Amino acid sequence: MYGFEEEYILDYPNLEVKDSFSRLILESNYKVEIKEINKTVWKTLKNNDIKGLIEEIKRIISAIPYNLHKKEEKYYHSLIFTIIASAGIDVKAEELTNLGRSDLVIDFDERIYLFEIKVDKNAEEAINQIKEKKYYEKYKGKEIYIIGININSEKRNIDDYIIEKI
Repeated sequence: MYGFEEEYILDYPNLEVKDSFSRLILESNYKVEIKEINKTVWKTLKNNDIKGLIEEIKRIISAIPYNLHKKEEKYYHSLIFTIIASAGIDVKAEELTNLGRSDLVIDFDERIYLFEIKVDKNAEEAINQIKEKKYYEKYKGKEIYIIGININSEKRNIDDYIIEKI
């Protein structure tokens, strides 16, 4: 046998490990105080306060030193994923469908939140991508919200977002 003939998917064994790992990343890499963030993120989702969730994410991102930011979508995908996962929320990145992959998917209290994140584009383009590729179809039967986010790389934060219920 030469090289690797098998493919493996590495994942967290459970939500608790995922939560702990995400907290560790936020605290050690970004010096973010995690305890209050977790409560706020969880409460905003519990209350279906999507605007509140985005404002909390913006607040956290603003606390990260400018020299740690990257002008890449994948950087912001992983950052927002880590913020949400650190609160013990079931969040998935790059969730595959038959027409593509949605950046982030949160499954919380029979509600689905689909996020598409763009850098230096606009939130409308992000929302249109979700609609065109019908990322929401596999979640029919649940309450579905689609969220398009644009990150301004000069401001290093969210500058535009759109929230729609499907």
